[in-house]
Amino acid sequence: MKIINLDYVNEEMSEKFNKFLATSPDYEPYYTLEENHRFKGAAIVEGQQIIAYIGLVLINDGNNLNEASNSNEDNNSNETNNYNNGMPKVYELSALTSKDYRKKGYFNALLSHILGQLSPKDKLIMPINEEFKNISCVSDYLYSEYLYVLKKDHFLQIRDELEKQSLTLDHYTAFTEDHTSFYLYLDNEDAASESDEIYGIDNEDISILNAMLSEDDEPAAMLNLSHTPSYSTIYGVFVDEDKRNKGLGFSLLFDTLDEFFNEYDKPLILNVTSTNIPALKLYKKAGFTKTSQVDYYAITSPMS
Repeated sequence: MKIINLDYVNEEMSEKFNKFLATSPDYEPYYTLEENHRFKGAAIVEGQQIIAYIGLVLINDGNNLNEASNSNEDNNSNETNNYNNGMPKVYELSALTSKDYRKKGYFNALLSHILGQLSPKDKLIMPINEEFKNISCVSDYLYSEYLYVLKKDHFLQIRDELEKQSLTLDHYTAFTEDHTSFYLYLDNEDAASESDEIYGIDNEDISILNAMLSEDDEPAAMLNLSHTPSYSTIYGVFVDEDKRNKGLGFSLLFDTLDEFFNEYDKPLILNVTSTNIPALKLYKKAGFTKTSQVDYYAITSPMS
């Protein structure tokens, strides 16, 4: 039995890893199939099988927060902003131990191993359910992440009232194969001046966002939709800092909802953190309701 680093699952390890995942089909930890600086991992191997694995994904490199889905017109961040501006890196942790090997200290062994590869200043966070809140490595409660849902029938019931609160503003839409990005401008001239550039980009939506968020070509607000057959997800809601608190975010959100439910019957979902109060108010105002939550805790050394 030995611990190995498994930052990514290469072809050699693929069969072993897939067999390991099959031992717990209801849960899948973080992993990647190719080298990626945002991922770290380690596994315990016994003979020819993996019996335990721990995976980390970098969610904040100390300078840029990877939390666009919780941005909004008043607050483009959440509580992990405390680690920005050259502060420690923040990793979200996931782990899995095969059923027959649980409660034998393998998770603690992997956690100690992976912590030894990080800077002492780096932070680990993890979603924890009630069953595991009292284990030794679980430290302070940090925040909760809520799943919000809006269904078509509810939106149609409140649509007219929402429209009364929405500003009449021109917006501009760019499409990719699986995503929709809405860009709101303050006048038609702005939208027209960017149309050639936007439609000339064939990459994924993130390329479009980067192009539009350059220093010289920044929209007043934007919002993104990612589509699946059964639901669509809102993410990347953003309002230019100089144009916040003017109703632009709500107006763009309403316009997006109106167009979406005119075309689709499936629900819209989004994730938002408990400390992002302006975003919570925005989504509640638009008719979204909370359906579930996950609580995040700081993770420390098992010996702490």
